[in-house]
Amino acid sequence: MRGTAMRRLMTLVLLLSGIAVGVSSSVRVAPATAQTNCGTVLLSGTKWLQGGGVDDHSNGANQFTGVSCGGVSITKPPLQYGYGWQCVEIAARLYRLMNWGRVYANGGVKAGNYRYGAQYLPEGSPSLRFYPVTSSYAPVPGDLIIEAGLTYGHVSIVDHTEKSLDGSTQIIAVEQNASMTGFHIYQRGPGVMTGGYHPIKGFLHSPLNTHVEKGGARRGFITTLVSPSGSLFREGTFGVVSSLETVAPNTSPVSAPTVRGSYALSFVDRSQHVWYVDGQGRRFDTGVVAAAKSNPSLQLNANDNPTIAITNTARSLTVWRPSGIVKISSAVHAGSSPALALDARGDYHIAFVTPSHSVSVATANGVVDTGLVAAAYSNAAIAIRGDATTVVVVANSTGIVQSADGSADGTIFTPSAAFVVSVLPGTSPAVVAFGPTGYQVAYVNAQGQMRTFGPLGPLAVTVRSSTLMSSPSLAIRSDGMMVLSATGADGHPWRFTKLTATKSSLIVKSSTAPSTLLLR
Repeated sequence: MRGTAMRRLMTLVLLLSGIAVGVSSSVRVAPATAQTNCGTVLLSGTKWLQGGGVDDHSNGANQFTGVSCGGVSITKPPLQYGYGWQCVEIAARLYRLMNWGRVYANGGVKAGNYRYGAQYLPEGSPSLRFYPVTSSYAPVPGDLIIEAGLTYGHVSIVDHTEKSLDGSTQIIAVEQNASMTGFHIYQRGPGVMTGGYHPIKGFLHSPLNTHVEKGGARRGFITTLVSPSGSLFREGTFGVVSSLETVAPNTSPVSAPTVRGSYALSFVDRSQHVWYVDGQGRRFDTGVVAAAKSNPSLQLNANDNPTIAITNTARSLTVWRPSGIVKISSAVHAGSSPALALDARGDYHIAFVTPSHSVSVATANGVVDTGLVAAAYSNAAIAIRGDATTVVVVANSTGIVQSADGSADGTIFTPSAAFVVSVLPGTSPAVVAFGPTGYQVAYVNAQGQMRTFGPLGPLAVTVRSSTLMSSPSLAIRSDGMMVLSATGADGHPWRFTKLTATKSSLIVKSSTAPSTLLLR
């Protein structure tokens, strides 16, 4: 009896260890402060695996680490099956509920302290078939993607695949204890696969898994908002998720999509410190202190490395990157916020309003006057077009939208004639490049209605039950999908596409503007 009990105990210990861990250690570990509560559902099971997935949970303050905020349990497999909420737990829970076989990691004694990490799932799951990444195997929904690292490795679950314009295949996967959306995008070509936190080892397939490729809904939107109490939260295609982050009064967050299918976020906290958070486990105070009422501007390069521009307490510009800080001595108008764009090389271009209301652009090569003059309480917007030239857009001194085009080398700007469209006082237009030479402008007009013009055309709808009061947020994807958002006078955020206008049931802080993005 005692021997049987001991064997059962050891089996339980090994099972729990085998499905416990699988995190990335290739990026900076986040401080022990949660962006979301432990166990918050980031992605509902109804939103992936053709509606038959399982809920994807946040690991709270331990997101992207080997520590489990949710403890351990295997007594209620539909809710939790292992250490909550590690990456292997969601894979083990799904396979347990689907009866696809046991998901178990065991690299043996030679693997040392990491023998039960995710990268050793193929060795510990003999009922599942392993296909090396160099093979010609085409994964199906429900298959596991195994990443091998120096420590635990990582595992994610195939949701669906998509063909890219360059002929490669995008594998859209779902993961736990990593992405802030629950989604992860990999790129696969002949014999090679990229996009992982670690090198890709291969795929695990259950012979009992009969799923076939049917596509999937991933390319949704996410809007980051500020609650009346000053806390951040998001709503979007995949639901509402509350955050524990709080922002400084009269400031708004800014967000950007990542290459891997998640998103990054920057905001100013109540101590005026500028923060950066993303879906790769990076969450830290940048060390930059923002001027009052100044919002950060955030851009990511092709490798998801961030750049943030902000007005500092000396009323000049600070450019922050993980590699260091650059201070630009040019004076910035009190209460205004800079706008940031990155060119193909990853170099910064920052449009800002000076104390005299003139608009300048700062780069690593110096500062250039654009010839534009901004209206009171209005910020400039900037974009880099496909031909590498710069366009700056403002509400000018008479409240009319006006742009300035930069020369090929960025040393000269030529203002255009003002467009005959008035902007709501106190708000600023937005601009996004589209196509080789085109750009799309969005603004809230003097009547409080959302308007846009450019190669994607105007909106076909207007807000008839409310007027808008914030600056707009504009997001455009390479396929021409366009989403805009702004805060209504009634405190509800509004979202627009070319053909629809949707009022959210949520209430936001009236002095803030939403930040909307389209997932890649």
